[in-house]
Amino acid sequence: MKETGEWNPEASFPEALSKFIDDFVPDTDEDKERLIGIAKAFEVNKMDEVTVTLKDASFMKLFCDIYILIKICPRALEPISMGAGQEVV
Repeated sequence: MKETGEWNPEASFPEALSKFIDDFVPDTDEDKERLIGIAKAFEVNKMDEVTVTLKDASFMKLFCDIYILIKICPRALEPISMGAGQEVV
């Protein structure tokens, strides 16, 4: 997110993560809040107070994959969207 200019390292990362999730993966209320809580704990180096489940890790992986495909290499989506008759945004 730093590379694309969507997050300034001097600002809060959980806020940038929350905005991304809201914009691209709506309707993730409970899971989103849990991930934001984990990001906040990580940001202040308090991970010993957090339990990260396999579900948490898989959601974060999914969000990372979505971010990379949409923001960093959207051309990778072109063959998929062209086959579906849709335009890549």
